[in-house]
Amino acid sequence: MSFEDADWYIVWDELTRSSLPLRLRAYLDTFASTPRTREVLGDTWQALGVAECLAFGEYALSSHNLNPSLATAAAAVLPPILAQQSIGQGCALMWSAAKNVAAWFLRHGGSGQAAAEREFARSMHTMCDRAGLDRPIAMFSRHVAIPLSTFATNFVWTSRLGDAYWTSPVSESVLEHARPHAD
Repeated sequence: MSFEDADWYIVWDELTRSSLPLRLRAYLDTFASTPRTREVLGDTWQALGVAECLAFGEYALSSHNLNPSLATAAAAVLPPILAQQSIGQGCALMWSAAKNVAAWFLRHGGSGQAAAEREFARSMHTMCDRAGLDRPIAMFSRHVAIPLSTFATNFVWTSRLGDAYWTSPVSESVLEHARPHAD
C-alpha cells in the first residue's frame, strides 16, 4: 500500500501531544533548505500573519462597537505591509484603523459598509506611509482575547522563529536565519 493511501489511526495521549512540536521540529530539520521549502515557509508565515491581523482587527472593531467584518477589507493590503512591518505592528495598525473608522463614522454618520471598508484600508496605508525611522509603528503584544492557533503554535516551533514570528517582518532572510544550518 502506498504511503498516501494508508489508513491513519492516531491516538493522542499526553506524551504524544506534548512531544508533537518537538517531533515536527526534528522532522522539518531533516529537510534541506531549498528555494521551495523557503517559499512554503514564507507563504505559511504570511498567511498566518494576515489571519492574526484580521482576527485582531475584528476584535478591535468589536471593541469600538463596529461591524467586525470591516476588517476583511484589510486582507488585500496586509501582505505588502507585513513584508515591511511585523505582525505585532500589523495589529497596531489594525487597532489604529479601527479607531479612525470609529471617528469617521461619527463625522460621516455611517455612510455604508463599502465606504467604511475603504476608510479602514486607507487608514492602514496612511499610518504605514507616515511611519519611518523617527516614528516607527508601535509593537502590540499578543492579546489574550485572541489565542494563538494550534497551527501557528506549531509553525513557531517548527520554523524556529520564536519571538521573531511576532516581532519581525515576514521575510525569507528571517526564516533562513532561524533555521538550523549544517556545519
